[in-house]
Amino acid sequence: MNFLDAVKIAQNNKHLIGKELKGITIDDIIIVPTNAHSQEKFQQLYVQTLNAQASIEPFKNEDVEVYIINKGLIRTQGFFLPESIYRFPEEYNVKL
Repeated sequence: MNFLDAVKIAQNNKHLIGKELKGITIDDIIIVPTNAHSQEKFQQLYVQTLNAQASIEPFKNEDVEVYIINKGLIRTQGFFLPESIYRFPEEYNVKL
């Protein structure tokens, strides 16, 4: 999807922040490039800065997807464990 559509989806799903999925608390909804090489570069930027807006800037013109994350895992364990918003169970009321 394009960046502007992803922004709308991210904004429409702020109600997910604070909920738990697979034992992990959701604390951010971010936009990530779908291309594997770009996604790797995005993840490196994001792990360093924890700033989703700055990290996605170089990839705004690429195909993107919306993910949820837990920043605590990134801070404490140094790894990026995103989950696509499209994989949420129905009871989370995801708005696409």
